[in-house]
Amino acid sequence: MSNLVKTDYVVLQSNYATCLKYYTTIQNNFRFVAGSQANEKLINDLTQDFITNKVLMDGGLLESFHKNVSQAMKEGRVRPSFRAFLMHAVHDSWVEHRRAMDYQSFLNDRLEGNLIDLAEHYKAEMANNSETLYAYSILNRTLHIVRKYCRDKGLEKQWIVFDELVLGEIDQSRKARSFDELREKFYPDSKTGHEIETAISSVKRMIGTHLRTIFVKESDFSGDQTEIFDRWLSDLRSSNSFIHDAILAAVHVPSKSYSHSEQDSMDSMSERFVNPKDVEKDLCFAIYLRKIHPIMEWSEWKNPDDLLRFIPSISVFQSGQSDFGTRPLTLEMLMTPSSMERKELERFKIEQILKRVKDLAKLIVNQTESDVERQLFQVIYSLIIAIGRVNFRCNISSLSVREQRKWLIELSVKQSIDVETKEWLKRALDDKEVWSDNLPRYTL
Repeated sequence: MSNLVKTDYVVLQSNYATCLKYYTTIQNNFRFVAGSQANEKLINDLTQDFITNKVLMDGGLLESFHKNVSQAMKEGRVRPSFRAFLMHAVHDSWVEHRRAMDYQSFLNDRLEGNLIDLAEHYKAEMANNSETLYAYSILNRTLHIVRKYCRDKGLEKQWIVFDELVLGEIDQSRKARSFDELREKFYPDSKTGHEIETAISSVKRMIGTHLRTIFVKESDFSGDQTEIFDRWLSDLRSSNSFIHDAILAAVHVPSKSYSHSEQDSMDSMSERFVNPKDVEKDLCFAIYLRKIHPIMEWSEWKNPDDLLRFIPSISVFQSGQSDFGTRPLTLEMLMTPSSMERKELERFKIEQILKRVKDLAKLIVNQTESDVERQLFQVIYSLIIAIGRVNFRCNISSLSVREQRKWLIELSVKQSIDVETKEWLKRALDDKEVWSDNLPRYTL
């Protein structure tokens, strides 16, 4: 192989690895910049086109980023963020698509459907600043997830209170209801309105948790993620104060109190409002997020490729090959696979993936200092064992059948477990075939 061909092959390998790592991020970026103007089919088409033409064909995207990094280092500037660079590139790609389709009023259309509207001068600032665009993206993505959770779990009253008193204050484009109006509508017997403060704090903790989860997952920097988040927020304050203040307001930390010296990291934001009574609520939301979030994208994996190598390259569960008839590889999907999904899972050794998820959960339970995180991964540990037995008729645990059942019985009565999961566990415990001692034990 000539040196030139070898170099091209190495570059292609590097570009392909980048595609696998950032595929979902690119999709999410397109969803944000497209707003209400695109369906999932168009998002998938745009993502595939972006990867083919901007990354794989000539490697121009990565080459351009490396040039930016080199130039910044020569000038003594801070190393550019690849995540922000990627957002800007996706934004430009979407603009090109819109122009080709002869759409008008791109920026205003793009902001349709977002939960916080912007004044015109902030829209102009954001259009020219990729970090601000990214910050606005993850804030709105987080708000949508938390709103959906509140609606799904019968907590819409808490969301409405938060929306009116917090987002309504941020968003000057609408007239929000007052504290007294909301107390009279939702808590007429309350004299102090303490229930409203509790509802707001509960929603803000959820937002703080998920916002940090997204940032850590999508960050391209290594090192202390809390420190990186603090620096990012500080830079954001100077580039777009509206978005900066909106993020801080959403997690209950006033803008004026934020400083590096006080170490107002996202961790301290959350911890400031957590007390023992709130642990169950926080755990319930954490379980909800883990059930719907693709397992491959969990930030705890040191090397997600350890899981990818067990999935055939042409499987719909590989990045970029999703099918409209299948969902991503999540706990929720593994608990209730459709016939099409089950057939696809049976094409490869799903036991190997289940075993690794179980081992990761066990490792975190033994190492973490966070009570919520410990309980979360205890739940994941138990669910994975049950999934193996119920849906794939394999035993991935060294515990006895009696011990496994005991864990699941305890799990099925926890307040933090949602109704659907409790019903699934009950069906699993009632299935005698699932608990046969003859079930094959799987070991790596």
